[in-house]
Order: sequence, then structure tokens, then C-alpha cells
Amino acid sequence: MYVCMYACVISVVYFDLLMLSLISFLYHYTFLCTCLALGLENTHQILTTLVQGAVDFPDPPTQKTCFACLRRLVEVWGDGQTLAGFDNFIYDGIVPACFLAPMKSTFDLRDAQTVIALGETGQTMKEVLSKRGSECLHFLQAEYLPSLQLPQDSIHEYLQHLQHCDQKTFKTFLKDFFMHLKQHL
Repeated sequence: MYVCMYACVISVVYFDLLMLSLISFLYHYTFLCTCLALGLENTHQILTTLVQGAVDFPDPPTQKTCFACLRRLVEVWGDGQTLAGFDNFIYDGIVPACFLAPMKSTFDLRDAQTVIALGETGQTMKEVLSKRGSECLHFLQAEYLPSLQLPQDSIHEYLQHLQHCDQKTFKTFLKDFFMHLKQHL
């Protein structure tokens, strides 16, 4: 009897996961088709709105959702082959958002919901690194992070953690990293 109930529960959980995957695929496929149908100008406006929601809207669940969408878009379009200009948008919009949001005074790193949103910024940066590789590292080291007036040792430490840590360790590092930056900048 217990084996039968266990098998039913497993089946229901598996079905739910399968349905969530299907819904996620359909959402992203629909989003891609809608963006392409609207044209590049409207697509850029939609992407910019996602970045603004991630950075400027002081609600951690909303920020988390915006970063999750941006991460998924990097996953789908980050190779630069699907949507012309998206590779530039990664460096002009998405990467800066991953640093600007945690630096905001409204981004309270002592709040559990905010830490979840912070974890999503880390996943987004790891996805950018996964898709763009050494180009991403060069951009961060030579251009973006120095523009934030970060010391070289902080830049090196960030890049090392981005490249070599698992997501959980990287999230912990990010919390300490941004708390330190907020205190010293």
C-alpha cells in the first residue's frame, strides 16, 4: 500500500515538474516570438524595462523575477547568434544591473528576500560567463569593474569567485562583497 502511494506521489511530482518545464519553454518561446515580431526597437525597450525593474524597483521578489528573466534570456540569446545586438545589451544593460542593484541603498542585504534576489544576480553573471567566456572576463577586468573605482584586489577576488565557485559559495561571497563595498564606497 505504501509503495503504491509513494509511486503516485512520485508520479504527481514528476508530472508537475514536466508541466512547469513545458510552461517555461512556452513562455520563453512566446516571448522570443513576440520580441521578434515587434521588431528590434520594441525588443530593446522590453529588455530595458526588465533591467529597470531589476535595478530601480525596490521590491526583492520583483528584482529576483527580473534577474531570472534576464538570466534566461542570456541562456537563450547569449551566444549572439539569435538576436542581433543582444551581446552588446549584455554588457550595456545586464552586467551593470548585476552590480547596480546590490549597490542601491534599498537593497538590504540583511533581508532574506533580498539575498534571494542577490543570488539571482550571481546566477545571471555565471550565465553571462558561461555564454561569453573570456570576453566577459576581459570586459569585467579591463572596463566595467575599474569604472566602479574598485581596487584591483577586489576585482581579482570577484573574478576568481565568479569563475571557480559553485552557485551557493558565490552567493555567500556576493553578500560579503557587496556589504563591504557599501561600507567603503
